[in-house]
Amino acid sequence: MPRRPQFGSVYKRGDVYRIKYYVDGRASYESSKSNRYLDAQKLLEKRRVEVYSGTHLDRRTKRTMMGELFDLLIRDYKINGKRVDWVEGVVRKHLRPYFGTKSVGNFKFDAAQAYVDKRQTAGAANATINRGLSLLHRALVLGKEAGVIAAIPRLPKKLAENNVRKGFFERDRFVALRKELPAEVRPIATYAYWTGCRRAEILGLQWPQVDLEHRVVRLEPGETKDKEARTIPLAQEVVDALKSQKEIRDREFPDCPWVFFRGGNAFAVSRMLGRGHA
Repeated sequence: MPRRPQFGSVYKRGDVYRIKYYVDGRASYESSKSNRYLDAQKLLEKRRVEVYSGTHLDRRTKRTMMGELFDLLIRDYKINGKRVDWVEGVVRKHLRPYFGTKSVGNFKFDAAQAYVDKRQTAGAANATINRGLSLLHRALVLGKEAGVIAAIPRLPKKLAENNVRKGFFERDRFVALRKELPAEVRPIATYAYWTGCRRAEILGLQWPQVDLEHRVVRLEPGETKDKEARTIPLAQEVVDALKSQKEIRDREFPDCPWVFFRGGNAFAVSRMLGRGHA
């Protein structure tokens, strides 16, 4: 039977026993604060269990603040060419005030659940809260990639979203109508039904405005009727439709900037809609 690799060792310095063990190839040293060899052995076994289960917190983790992870998050958006105005706003208004002064080592599920409760009490929509949780999870992932976190803490499940705006169509009537539309118009109808956006906002939509990872669309000032910026949360049905649009665009019209197109040209769809096909 193969012998298990040695995890660490116990040694004595003065009258106190200390332990040495390895985390991701890096040596860690710790005092047992005891002159009994058995106490040091128990501490070494405890650290072994923590490391192999992904729950070990080294000294760097314990002293790192969550605010540093939010800095990594914003930097990640900038490096990858994503629009940072929205993420900076969420971090500044909500995540940093609530989590920023907490240490990564003390971050627990209860703290995230309390954040959800607080946002709901303040009247935030479930979709808005979910986007914040997505950013929080991304910050923790970046912390793990940077070696600050051994394991990503569990977060609350995403809340149920109901973003559909009531209008002239009941759900069953809309589904029946969509089946009769040309294939290239169906994604437009789906987006319009769930978001309630005006035709100009829909047909003018371009891919840099779409964030499928966090399931939002961002409209800048001047792109909306009231000239104010707006963030639109997306229902799963809309996300699925946009993913299909992107697959077609990437495969057939890679240079087309428009989200909704026909033969790579959004204006052809605009003329179709103008003739009453949708």
